[in-house]
Amino acid sequence: MKSVGILKNNEFVSQITRFLYSVYYSVAVSIWALVCFILNLQTVGLFVMIAGACLILVCIKDILPIIPLFTNCVLTINHFSLLTTIPYIVAYCILGACFVCHFIRFPFKNFYLGKLFFPLCLVSAALFLGGVLSHQGLNYYKNGIVSAFATGPLILIIYLLFLNGINAPENSDVKTYVSSAVIVSTVCACAEVFFCYLSQSSDIFGKRNIGWGNFNTVGALTLIAIPLCCYFMVRTGKFAALLAVVIFMIATDILSSSDGSAGISLFSLPFLAVFVFLNLKVKRRKRFTLFIFITVIVLCAFALLLLYRLEFDEIVSFISNRTNGSNRYVFYEQAVKLFKDNPILGIGQGFADESTESFKTFNFHSTVFHVLATMGTFGCIAYLVYYFFRFKILLGGQSPFNTFAYLSFIMFEAYGIIDVCEFNIIPLMSFMTLIILTAEISNIKGEENFLPLYGCVLKSRYSSL
Repeated sequence: MKSVGILKNNEFVSQITRFLYSVYYSVAVSIWALVCFILNLQTVGLFVMIAGACLILVCIKDILPIIPLFTNCVLTINHFSLLTTIPYIVAYCILGACFVCHFIRFPFKNFYLGKLFFPLCLVSAALFLGGVLSHQGLNYYKNGIVSAFATGPLILIIYLLFLNGINAPENSDVKTYVSSAVIVSTVCACAEVFFCYLSQSSDIFGKRNIGWGNFNTVGALTLIAIPLCCYFMVRTGKFAALLAVVIFMIATDILSSSDGSAGISLFSLPFLAVFVFLNLKVKRRKRFTLFIFITVIVLCAFALLLLYRLEFDEIVSFISNRTNGSNRYVFYEQAVKLFKDNPILGIGQGFADESTESFKTFNFHSTVFHVLATMGTFGCIAYLVYYFFRFKILLGGQSPFNTFAYLSFIMFEAYGIIDVCEFNIIPLMSFMTLIILTAEISNIKGEENFLPLYGCVLKSRYSSL
């Protein structure tokens, strides 16, 4: 009887383990986040995820299964300000204690600092030194301390924890696991935009906010996820489902007036299609080409039908509304002026817009101009080093994942020209950090799977796909 009990217990543990390492787990977590968001159960949703993460950290050697919880946790939030209240802070402290418990119970064999350790330390220094040489910057300094910590040291902590804490079983693929978690979470975010549109259609374009972020944040997420969908096309050959996901993401960007991300996605699609085609097995290429051709014909027919149904005045009004958006050049001019006044260390992260009643810290609506204004020359150097090492990681491996992660990074940073992507910690930079450290793990394993880069087509090895 005792042996039977042990057998049943082992079977139960085995089933739980298989579930935690399957895509169904990521889907289940995202569905939970979406339901909690729709029903306004953000506290319950987030606390359940934190409890699940604590349980995994205490019981399991590998921290990979907390990634779906990590990528979905913020998606439950309807009111972002509540995240800094006492109950939430207590929950974060408990989660931190569980991380400490995990690494005490499962100590490192070798602690790996990783290739981004030095660049992130340099970025952290630039963030905290920003504004210290400016009298005006010192007046605002305390406003930016939390932002400086979150953008630098917090990203470094996330990077080190996952880089050293992932100890996946031999039969699991970290690249697939992380990619699926990011894609499913992005689909969940897009579904939340559609829910907001259906429930608040009269105010949707005025608010442009879904609680945990705005529509531009969701647009940036789609730029991260779309190349990963292409990666799965190469791996699985499931073109229909994955292309439907890509179209859904782009449709979300168009619906929510996130024109920058929609434009980058549409511009990048032909290049992504070429990358997928060149790296498919020959027997899959004809089917992929036929499928793309049919999809393009259907979408063009739909667009012509839509134009036919619309009046000319409606089309002109639509284009006019899209082209008369926020005057970002005003922010860019101010950034340049602040840089000229504070060329070495900038004005600091705490710089606030005194013309507004809320006196909020200033957002320059561009990663480049934000670094220029708030951190000066030292910040520019720090971020150039940071970019260099991330490119080095993504281009230094031979895995197919690296190539599509590289394209994801390029699209994400292209959008950063008109938005502060590098300063949106959760979810944008947490997602991108996960993708880059996954590429670094892939490089360490020395996987020999080739994809074309810079126009050079190398022989593909599909044995491990």
